Amino acid sequence: MAKLRIGPTRPQRISPGRLLPQIWERRIVRTIRFVAAMLVLAAILQANSAVELRTGATSASPFASAIESLAEKLETEYIFPNVGAEYARTLRHKLASGTYASIGDPAEISRILTADLQAVAPDGHLRLKPTGLQHANPASPSVGESPPIREAKWIAPGIAYISFGIVPDDPKTIAEINAFMRAHASARTLIIDARQDHGGGIEGVDALFGYLYSARQVVGYMDENKAALTKDDLDSPNPPTIRQVPAAKGLVRYEHSIIPNDDDTSLRKIRVFYLTSGQTASAGEYMASILKKTGRATLVGERTKGDNHFGFFVPLGEDLSVFLPWGRISDPASGEDWEGKGIMPDVVVPADTALAEAMRKANAVNQLPGR
Repeated sequence: MAKLRIGPTRPQRISPGRLLPQIWERRIVRTIRFVAAMLVLAAILQANSAVELRTGATSASPFASAIESLAEKLETEYIFPNVGAEYARTLRHKLASGTYASIGDPAEISRILTADLQAVAPDGHLRLKPTGLQHANPASPSVGESPPIREAKWIAPGIAYISFGIVPDDPKTIAEINAFMRAHASARTLIIDARQDHGGGIEGVDALFGYLYSARQVVGYMDENKAALTKDDLDSPNPPTIRQVPAAKGLVRYEHSIIPNDDDTSLRKIRVFYLTSGQTASAGEYMASILKKTGRATLVGERTKGDNHFGFFVPLGEDLSVFLPWGRISDPASGEDWEGKGIMPDVVVPADTALAEAMRKANAVNQLPGR
């Protein structure tokens, strides 16, 4: 057995041929370590950027608070919660990424935000607008500036005519509807012109149709996002035409009926024409849908606009407000509504010839024996 040497041994001599590979090994190791360190640093920076995007630590928009308020309202109060959540995600992503940072004009940010929301899911009522007189456009009057009743008269012997800009909901204009219908109780034909009717309230529908129907009929369900309603909203009394019925979770549902009024009138049997255009919207479309599905009127004109979801304007701070759709009207039988589709008239003609076409048909009817 060989003898073991304990302690220092004689230094080993290394030839130059063996030294060179070891030098390169050390350099390669240092290079790998450097590259690895750079990759770690890049990952850290990328993670920090992601955190900034999520927390909004990028260039702030002058309307950041209003946009976040808009996202919250859509997320919780829009009629369809899943769509509201998509709206909110889009707004927050664009806000965090700086899309809105350079926009300081309320009118411009209103236009851009509206376009961004409509790109996610079209809604005929959902839109933003600047608040305050300094942002008003005199050439573009608001919905509130349109007269509820544009014209009401005898348009020809035996033919009564009423034109709406808005379906009224105020007591004064409701009284005007009642006065018109009673003053024209001898009419053989009624023409209701809704070609420029872009909305309104249920009270006008009830007042007008109370003269035209002889029996009570359920004509619509109104679903509302409960989160958008205050206690006063829920506790306020409903008119006789509205009653609350069971609804899906998170919703409040009301059943709407047409109820004949107490007038003993021949208007319940007269011929009715309802004029439509591509601008007939919202409550104007609701009247069209009722008249068409009950067969009470002949619709003449163009397909309506397709704005079903209802709501109101909500402030988003000092400069912006949003029309927040928190409700929808659906057909009791099918459950469908007219959002994005509109109502197709019975007689399709250009809107500017609809009155002449209705007059032609009305005169033909009025000339029949016994009329």
